Amino acid sequence: MQIKITKECKQGFARLGLNRPGWSDDWQEHWWDWVKTFYWKVVPYRWRPSEVWYRFTCWAWRRYTTVHPRTMPWHTWTDRDFLLPHVMFELLVRFVEEEKPEEHFEIKDSANRELWEKLFATYHWWKNEFVPYYSRERKGELTEADDAIKMYQELSRRCHDLIDVKHLMWT
Repeated sequence: MQIKITKECKQGFARLGLNRPGWSDDWQEHWWDWVKTFYWKVVPYRWRPSEVWYRFTCWAWRRYTTVHPRTMPWHTWTDRDFLLPHVMFELLVRFVEEEKPEEHFEIKDSANRELWEKLFATYHWWKNEFVPYYSRERKGELTEADDAIKMYQELSRRCHDLIDVKHLMWT
């Protein structure tokens, strides 16, 4: 394959900074290097094929930055002060159930054993006490206002506990 590049084209490439030192006038040998150099200088990083594919897969399948709590109803407005604890505990549930920290760490011999116990106690409280309570509340089966006040005070306390142990939530 023979590529003919005129003198004007070479001067234009030089103005763009696309000529490499040591390249001879024999562009037939170096045409692919020129194409790669042109591509890496002109195409922004965000629009390179591997980046475009990664962003598409994150948008379509692996939504790492999208958290929808399973305890919340879909497609309804929720006040942010009510949504925040549900998102926090959804992240806790995903951490405990999907990443399985007890398989990665020696929790019993850990220096942070009390914090690990607090994390798992918070997880079990959420799964065994609050979620059943909240599902009954959403169905309209509860009428006691005092129980609701106590449960939401406990929810606030457990949110603070979760913030205390957040540094343990990595694998």
